[in-house]
Amino acid sequence: MRRNARLFAAGTAWLLLTASTIAQDAPATKTGATTRPAASQPKLHCPVCDRTVDRDVRGRFRGRRVYFCREECRKKFEADPYAYGEALQAQWRQDRPWRTQVRCPVTGKTAQRDIYLDRGEIDVYFADAAAREKYANDPQAYADALSRCYVFQTTCATCDNLIRPDVAKKVGRRTVYFCCPGCRAAFDTDPIGFLKSVEDEIRENQARRSRREEADRATP
Repeated sequence: MRRNARLFAAGTAWLLLTASTIAQDAPATKTGATTRPAASQPKLHCPVCDRTVDRDVRGRFRGRRVYFCREECRKKFEADPYAYGEALQAQWRQDRPWRTQVRCPVTGKTAQRDIYLDRGEIDVYFADAAAREKYANDPQAYADALSRCYVFQTTCATCDNLIRPDVAKKVGRRTVYFCCPGCRAAFDTDPIGFLKSVEDEIRENQARRSRREEADRATP
């Protein structure tokens, strides 16, 4: 059943995309942020020209980072993001996250996708602008809190879209996340099956983290 939901979502999600402002924040110091070492980063391709990306050349679309090989490609994408939809989805599949930040490290409240700081290799999300300002003034003070703001679920319980921290449902002791209210409602059609898929993904992402840490330790 989840497979059918995934096929439906994959066919409709792109039609529902709304272009967001392409942010050009300069990379900040990584102090206090959890980053992914270069050794474990996948090799990504620019959605405009298919060359290997420069991770310092990036924009945003639908709350996610998009990487480019050069500024000219970033500008082309910004002018018409829909023209590069298939290539963009391919880049996102390559760079699938193994965890999602769902809470603000300052307030503990739900993180908002449009309130963030560019921390170099990651974005840090906040509940409001005041929390973002507090974090920016002293990132190290919130380093431990930030490490507890993540979950290992990254995709919607009923389809393959990435989760939204503000669309969730309590199932026993587990908080299950979704990409939209419609998928949250669809969960009740097969709660046992969908919950199993979530648990499977969580175990897979925990294993991915362990493999990445081992690879990073083995890298000189």
